[in-house]
Amino acid sequence: MFSKDAALVVVNISDEIGKITKVSNNMPNVLGYSSHTLIGMSINGLIPLTIREIHDDIVKNFINNFSSEVMRKKPSV
Repeated sequence: MFSKDAALVVVNISDEIGKITKVSNNMPNVLGYSSHTLIGMSINGLIPLTIREIHDDIVKNFINNFSSEVMRKKPSV
């Protein structure tokens, strides 16, 4: 589905909002952190300081208002 060069992060939005639960094999090459370091940390640690403070509110707004709508859509190829 994705290129072998893709760098992906899977983030939990159910229990602990913004907790990184999985990373692609290439993500450590992109960010310079090991997979072990990335898994379990907050996505906010990877977000620029200028928006970090409002990021949780943005995610909560998405969950409360749009997430079920997005999850019902079929991905386009």
